[in-house]
Amino acid sequence: MKTLKATLLTNATSSLLMGLPLVLLPMDSATLFGTDTSMVFTLLGTVLLGFGGFVFFVSSQKPIRLALVRLFVYLDLGWLAGSILVVSAQFFSLSFTGYLLVGLSGVWVAIMAFFQHKGIKETNKQAVA
Repeated sequence: MKTLKATLLTNATSSLLMGLPLVLLPMDSATLFGTDTSMVFTLLGTVLLGFGGFVFFVSSQKPIRLALVRLFVYLDLGWLAGSILVVSAQFFSLSFTGYLLVGLSGVWVAIMAFFQHKGIKETNKQAVA
C-alpha cells in the first residue's frame, strides 16, 4: 500500500507541477509549443490541477479506493494514447519542442499508469494473504 500511495503522490505532484505553469503562463506555454492559441493551455492546465488535486485527495484516504486508482490508470492510458496520436500524426502544427514535450509527458504518464496498476495488484495480493 505504501508503494501505491507513493505512486499516487508522485502522479498528483507531477500533474500539479505540469498544470501550474500552463495556467499561470499560458502565452509562454503557447510560444514554447509553437502556437498562438493560449486558451488551450489554460484549459489543459486547469484540468491537470483538478486531476492532481483529486489524485492527492484519493492518496490521503484510508483505505485508498482502488476503483478510483483504476480510473486514474484508464485516464493515464487515455493521455498516453492522445500523446501518441498528437505526435505521430503531427496534429496542431506544434514546434519540435512542443512535440517533444507531448511525447515526454506521454512517457511519464505511462510510467505512472504502470506503477499504479502494479500497486493495485500488490494491494489485492496483500488483501488475499
